[in-house]
Amino acid sequence: MNLEDLKAQRRWVCYHSAEDKAPLNARTGKNAKSTDASTWSTYAEAVAGAKRYGFAGVGFVFIGDDGLVGIDLDDCLVQDGEGYQRSKLAKHLMELAPSYTEVSPSGTGLHIIGTGSLESAIKTTINGDKVEVYNHGRYFTFTEEYVDSAPLEICDIQHAINEVVDLVAEERNDSWTKPAPFAVATSSDDEHYSFLGLLDCAKIGD
Repeated sequence: MNLEDLKAQRRWVCYHSAEDKAPLNARTGKNAKSTDASTWSTYAEAVAGAKRYGFAGVGFVFIGDDGLVGIDLDDCLVQDGEGYQRSKLAKHLMELAPSYTEVSPSGTGLHIIGTGSLESAIKTTINGDKVEVYNHGRYFTFTEEYVDSAPLEICDIQHAINEVVDLVAEERNDSWTKPAPFAVATSSDDEHYSFLGLLDCAKIGD
């Protein structure tokens, strides 16, 4: 699967801001639900809706039956000049199962998007990194501020999923420390993968 496959599917919603990420219906501007497909749109419709209603951005819903899984890592980035420093956990998971990864709207987290199997959703904290893993009933904001050391393809991340499950089960949190450096591509590096470049609007930014 790649990003274009994902964008073509009717599974997209909008959100107000980094502080208010409740899903919104791109066609009506009203509330959407991550469990109600009638409130979802295509990527193009969601981008148009975000511009029309002045929303901050768009995101896609995990639907549970297509193998798509998201790993949400909060508070795992520290800005360092023009780049960032990752937590050791974030670096480890990205190296264990490379797949499309982008910076979250807050600028302090990462979203790893891939395929795999997940028995039940995970919400935990591993040495300061807030970690969530899910494959249905939730959605990911989508910034396209992608990590240039990761693939642009949506790949198998089962090893990373298993590692999070094992870390939770074995309570090995103390083994992870920060940081490790990496660079993030921005709109100046690649217009095609710049969400802000697609959305125009100065207010759809910071």
